[in-house]
Amino acid sequence: IAFAVPVTTAMILLCAPIFLTNFLQIKFKQGISSYRFLPMFLFLVFGLIIGARLILEINLNTIILRFFEIVLNLLKFMNIYAKLFEVIFPVFFVIGIGYYLGKKNSRIDTTFITNFAANIGTPAMVIYAVTSTGITFDIFKEYFWYYLLAITAFSIVGVPTLYLIKTKDIIRELPPLIFPNTGNMGVPICLFAYGTEGLGVSASITSLIILFHFTLGVFLADRKFNLKVILKNPPFYAIIFSAFVLYNEFVLPTVVINTTEWLMYATIFLILMSLGIALTRLKVFSFKKAIISSLTRMIIGPIIGLLLIYFFNLSGFAAGVLLIQCSMPSAVLNYLVGSMYSPKKIVDSVASTIVVSTIMSFVTIPVVVYFALRFFS
Repeated sequence: IAFAVPVTTAMILLCAPIFLTNFLQIKFKQGISSYRFLPMFLFLVFGLIIGARLILEINLNTIILRFFEIVLNLLKFMNIYAKLFEVIFPVFFVIGIGYYLGKKNSRIDTTFITNFAANIGTPAMVIYAVTSTGITFDIFKEYFWYYLLAITAFSIVGVPTLYLIKTKDIIRELPPLIFPNTGNMGVPICLFAYGTEGLGVSASITSLIILFHFTLGVFLADRKFNLKVILKNPPFYAIIFSAFVLYNEFVLPTVVINTTEWLMYATIFLILMSLGIALTRLKVFSFKKAIISSLTRMIIGPIIGLLLIYFFNLSGFAAGVLLIQCSMPSAVLNYLVGSMYSPKKIVDSVASTIVVSTIMSFVTIPVVVYFALRFFS
């Protein structure tokens, strides 16, 4: 109330109910021992007298204009909150479905979802989002490089963080801090927040993360470079194909656009649900380390995103997408890559960071999305 109306009006509105309740709680028949509310009561009376005197001198036109100004501001905030709900609720709802199914049946096999997403769904998502949403090759290239700078900044912050918490194998435990969940969570959130244009920019960023998962991610997890992993990776070819189409300004046939669009939406649903199922299986083994690593991911991420926006003077929906994608929790794919190439103890630590950062994101993501919609729409 004090922020919405003039100070004197707020004082009256706030004091009146307190005045009444204090008066009702004074038990006069029981004597002075029941007068513990009397001092406050007397000061409230004094305040109300002064407040009434001040408010009577306020011009009526000023009060009316202020009232309508408050109403307009409230409507603006309601629109933003409604948009925020529209963006966040579908994502968390589908994750909740997966979590419920995972709790109900711990034997649910998500291998099909993983194989489908890796070999069919993700390539289709990249092709549709990059080539059919109206973004240009320049935007694709710019935000590809912007996020490369973001990953570099994540690494610069991540290495000292892991050193300070006395991590024995910094190289293998670095991926959860530098590879956020831009695909499973970032893409659908950007889609709901900014429509197909936001989807295109978010897919450009996700292309880089996917590429890095199977190059730098494998190198960090295995401590050696594996060219075969890249050559056997369908999203890698989808990224090259999409960049080629954008660069030459080709228009894909309608049948290709429709097919990749359907596959993309199916993939978004399945990977969000699999994320919910994964949360029921991944466990926290080192809570203190997981908390520090997750705080680093969830707090430093948006700060780096804002610094990039400020430094390169970015604006509009693309800047909002960059901020949202920088603010995502650790990607589940870090766990999958780690489980294939790292020792179990490292994998457990990676899983802990993924779980804790994802739980934290249920609080931080709504704040970041609100900020993005408020200032970069």
